[in-house]
Amino acid sequence: MDNNIVVCSDRNYAKYVVTLFESIVHNTTLNINFYVIYSSINESDIKDITLIISQNSENTIRFIKFDFLKELEKLQYNEYVPAFRGGYDAYTRLFIPSILKPFGVKKCLYMDVDIIVDKNLDKLLSITQNIECIGGVLDTVSINLNIPLSKATYVNSGVLAMNLEMLEHLNFSLECLNFAKENKNSIVLFDQDIINNVFSDADNRITLLDFKYNTYHSNKSLVRNAIVLHFTGPYKPWDPTCRWRLKKCIWVKYNLAARLTLRGWNMTKGMIDFLGKTISSVRFWCNLWLKFKLMLKILK
Repeated sequence: MDNNIVVCSDRNYAKYVVTLFESIVHNTTLNINFYVIYSSINESDIKDITLIISQNSENTIRFIKFDFLKELEKLQYNEYVPAFRGGYDAYTRLFIPSILKPFGVKKCLYMDVDIIVDKNLDKLLSITQNIECIGGVLDTVSINLNIPLSKATYVNSGVLAMNLEMLEHLNFSLECLNFAKENKNSIVLFDQDIINNVFSDADNRITLLDFKYNTYHSNKSLVRNAIVLHFTGPYKPWDPTCRWRLKKCIWVKYNLAARLTLRGWNMTKGMIDFLGKTISSVRFWCNLWLKFKLMLKILK
């Protein structure tokens, strides 16, 4: 069976696809077909992403241009879909079934760009092969916030196991656009609200996955046990304003590994683990020094 991983990006986020793919390559024993669906991308980023996935010579990569905004205009739905933080690329996942149909892709694992894989991904890829329609991790944050369109099976759309044949059969893309048209004023979380609500709880179309496959909290025990880490919210690990917690250290570990790979280093899992331990040690001593300085200030 083919193992397919899909991301959607533009030129602003393509450089972070490099880090995500570096983490995947070193945390699976399987050969992967990678798909990057983009509205815009730089040639240098295409070159870097291709180099990263070629660490396993059996991996493949395909770049597919798709402008969701133009698609909306063509279908005359653009006035009904609210802009996602000033752009529309996040909505591209709604069209993955039709975008990948010409390439014979039947099942895929979709991932946001602000994600890192820190443990073996094989089991999740196996689950994806057997998914009946669509699967994701329960979004407890949105449910607790009483988002208007939340429901019992409301999942975070950053990691989705997708049965593309079934979704195509159910006219998933058109159903999503129709839902956006009919509920424009109720949509709060953009594509996530739409994806979750095209199916009712009674349909049993959404399969809930284990939280370790999309851990978006920063709790240390959850982070240590996570297979997939997701940096939800406005604070991304590449931003200086993002606090140096364990979760960020893990992202930095793979980001450094990716940079070294691009410089010609033959990175191994052991080398990446060493990077992680070094980053954690530096973080520990820096925090200790800051606490010591604070103590001295108090004692003055």
